[in-house]
Amino acid sequence: MPDPRCSKVSCTNCGGFVGALSALWNHAGQEVESDTTEKYPIDQTKTIDLMPYYSNGQISTGDSVWLRWHMVGGPNHDSGDNVTFDASSDANVNYTITGGVLNPSFHRQD
Repeated sequence: MPDPRCSKVSCTNCGGFVGALSALWNHAGQEVESDTTEKYPIDQTKTIDLMPYYSNGQISTGDSVWLRWHMVGGPNHDSGDNVTFDASSDANVNYTITGGVLNPSFHRQD
């Protein structure tokens, strides 16, 4: 099954921790990371719009994107499920992150 295509990603914090979110992708042989959101607690959602990175040439349609949770008081954690950036799409793919500081887990909402 192909990865969903989108131009935005979001994540709801359903875990027992506080952290911040960023998106990453490989573009022209380089790993690129978006700006990191503000830190946010449980039951809040943050969205990353990838279109500004498209506008400045840092991402192209077809680039594979994953999320990184920047854990307060613990290690960073990357999502296992990727999405595909598509500049012609207005779709937003939603994730949740659950668990505790030492065992966070991303879940993509397909």
